[in-house]
Amino acid sequence: MSVETTSRNPYLLVFRDCSVESRDALSPQQLGELLHEWLQWHDRLDSQGIVRFRSSVDAKSRSVSERGGGLACSNRFEQGEPIVGYLLIDAENFEKATDVARGCPGLMHGFVVEVYRSHEIRGGCQCDADTL
Repeated sequence: MSVETTSRNPYLLVFRDCSVESRDALSPQQLGELLHEWLQWHDRLDSQGIVRFRSSVDAKSRSVSERGGGLACSNRFEQGEPIVGYLLIDAENFEKATDVARGCPGLMHGFVVEVYRSHEIRGGCQCDADTL
């Protein structure tokens, strides 16, 4: 008897909050219900064994870049659509990962979920100083 195995790949689901106005209109009870739905969704994903890691993040962030020969820092919390959390999941393909994202209860409240294929580096990074 052969056992069919399905390979899964890592996908990153990034949650952006585009709903500041609609969220502000929710009562404390409605916010509590949304949080409860969100936690139930996470629990379902956990029970399916597809969540590798998850975390919420603070809306305040900073971008660092080197432009025009100098180091530039900017505070991003003043810009719209902040990243508020992420999940690293296992899925068979991009479509299955997108299906997981479609289940996000925040979508009904203006959240956006971005889906990215992540790449695993097995055995760590092996590079010489000469290659840098």
